[in-house]
Parts: sequence; C-alpha cells; structure tokens
Amino acid sequence: MKEQTSFMEDFGLTDRKDFELKLKSFPTRYAKEFDCFWKWKMQVENDSDHILSEGRREETFERLKPILFSWQTYGGSSNTNTWKTLKESLGNISLAFDRIRRFSLLQFSQVPDEPLQLIWHELGPVKE
Repeated sequence: MKEQTSFMEDFGLTDRKDFELKLKSFPTRYAKEFDCFWKWKMQVENDSDHILSEGRREETFERLKPILFSWQTYGGSSNTNTWKTLKESLGNISLAFDRIRRFSLLQFSQVPDEPLQLIWHELGPVKE
C-alpha cells in the first residue's frame, strides 16, 4: 500500500505559503469557465445545504463534468473510468467539504489539514 503523503507534498509544495502562491497562478481562463458553476454554488448553499449534500451531489457532478473535460483533467493514465471516480469521490468528500466550506479564503491558514488531505487524495485520481 502506498504511503499517505500530505496534499501539499503531492502538490510539490513545502508549506502553506507555497500553496497560496500556486493558487495565485491559476489561469484566468479557468476562472471564467468556472464562473457559472460558482454562481450556482453560491445560490444553493446555506447553513444546512451544500453542493455535495446527498440531494445536490448528482447535479454537482453533471455541472462539473463539462468544466473538467474542457480543462483536460480527465483520463490518460491508470484511471479508466474518470467520471465514475469523480462521482464516488464527490460522495467520499461530502463531509470534509462541509467542514471547510465555512472558512473564507482569508481564514485559509485556519483550515484543518485533515479534510484538505482527504479532498486532495480523493480528487487526485480523477485527473489520472
């Protein structure tokens, strides 16, 4: 069994500052493609409901597929069924997502590593 590494080690980063710098380098075209999804997310989320809650997960999956496809975050490696992996991963990270979604970007340094690591390791195989 492969040894668990931190999400930052997987990303080739040594600390949160490195991670924050990498986030700033995110291509602007990706943000434009993601804008419609983000607006929907902001409309549906409240204290008790979020995009990965059981009643929203399928719609979230369907909304993410074309975005991820255009970003070429699919296939080409050992994962032969990317969409099945994505669907399963969204379910597996639901509780972790619910924990971290309550933090603002200004509070990023306060987010516990545990849910971030789970999300990182679950979504990593989707791009393989």
